[in-house]
Amino acid sequence: MTETALNIMNLFQRDNKMKTGMVIPFSQLTQHAKGWGQYQSAKLKDAMGELRDEGYVIITPSDGVELTEEGYNYLMK
Repeated sequence: MTETALNIMNLFQRDNKMKTGMVIPFSQLTQHAKGWGQYQSAKLKDAMGELRDEGYVIITPSDGVELTEEGYNYLMK
């Protein structure tokens, strides 16, 4: 796992917002990524893939749509 993905996991777990395998709001991920410099989108894409591999679910601001590598996946309520 890259340092970027580990840093994201640690951030959310440290703030008691997340436990392993839980949901990460995409808006919070992008907010966290703003300080990463010119390669933020590539780093974020790679980190999101790694977080998915660890069992995290990344959702869009609607909270009903999971963001996957293939696109959006509408979650059952």
